[in-house]
Amino acid sequence: MHEQRSNGEILPIVSDDTVIIVPCYNEADRLDADAFVTFALTHAGLRFLFVDDGSKDGTLAILASMQVRAPHMLDVLALPENVGKAEAVRQGLIYASKSGARAVGYFDADLATPLEAIIDLGRVLNNLEDVDVVFGSRQMGLGRKIFREPKRRLVSFICASLARFATGLPFSDTQCGAKLFRNTQALRTAVSTPFKAGWLFDVELALRLSASLAPHRQRFYELPLMQWTEIEGSKITSTDIFHSGFIMLGLIAKRWSIKHEFRRRTDQTNLSTQPKATLYGHFDQQDIASLRSRSQIQRDFVQIDLSNVEQFGASVFSALIGVCDHIKQQGSEPCILLPDDENACQSARRAGLVALYDCRRVIGVSTVAAQYTASGPERKAA
Repeated sequence: MHEQRSNGEILPIVSDDTVIIVPCYNEADRLDADAFVTFALTHAGLRFLFVDDGSKDGTLAILASMQVRAPHMLDVLALPENVGKAEAVRQGLIYASKSGARAVGYFDADLATPLEAIIDLGRVLNNLEDVDVVFGSRQMGLGRKIFREPKRRLVSFICASLARFATGLPFSDTQCGAKLFRNTQALRTAVSTPFKAGWLFDVELALRLSASLAPHRQRFYELPLMQWTEIEGSKITSTDIFHSGFIMLGLIAKRWSIKHEFRRRTDQTNLSTQPKATLYGHFDQQDIASLRSRSQIQRDFVQIDLSNVEQFGASVFSALIGVCDHIKQQGSEPCILLPDDENACQSARRAGLVALYDCRRVIGVSTVAAQYTASGPERKAA
């Protein structure tokens, strides 16, 4: 993304490739096509992705005409039916993240937040390398032009208060439709499944991300906006506002299970990209000797994948500690993937392997349960 000065010079702001998703549903009467096209044409490196959420008016036709005016800066993703803002944004984030963009974000189509705020959000990612998520915040303050109805301000205050309990993050405003993210694996994992919180999906997204980004408090940044104006025509109804409290309470009740799920998803994705030694069937002292020899002459694996092993020989977990010690001496942190079998996990704990090294139980892998005796494993009868 770039900022264009009055003298025509173009300066980099955050990256050479940033995609902003704009969800649209029946926006024909209030979509400022000229504003979007002009901004796109004057800011190199920035692309808009308009997601038409099954509009029933002329929104899609307007978007098509905008794309003709700026074909290299505007894309349109047309959904066949109305799925709601949360899913439209999620589909847009998935599409944009696969494009290889360095940063992706979303803005409301009504431009309650001026497009110039994209530059301000981008500066945060550019200047603060530890930050991965930037939320626009409609905070009142001297000189800031923030115009909001008292009722909306009250709803926002309640949502933010409950969001602090749900996420453990000190948000002051979660529902502002101006957000920017680094295109990280954590983000791609966070949008891998549909949201369940409806129009409060921003909070659920923050909760999912907080499970994957560590230390999570340093990864989030709230940027007070200089200008924000309430725009008529919001799709949020009084019923939605009433139900929002129950939705938020549900997120609070499920926050630990949500965090655990997405931390596991991210861990498994990250592990899948690392080199590993995979073993199957019967794992015994002969396999230990082979792993030890390999670790002495190669440094091409940091994972030992035992998730598909069906039977374990006597004392193999104790012997495996020595292999892990050697991997660590060579400068790597070994990780052992254990099968989804309580006997195997208990044996690894008794041997001290779990206490010394990163051992992870791979959920959902089909394995044959092993039986353990003092003399070694016995195959279970079929």
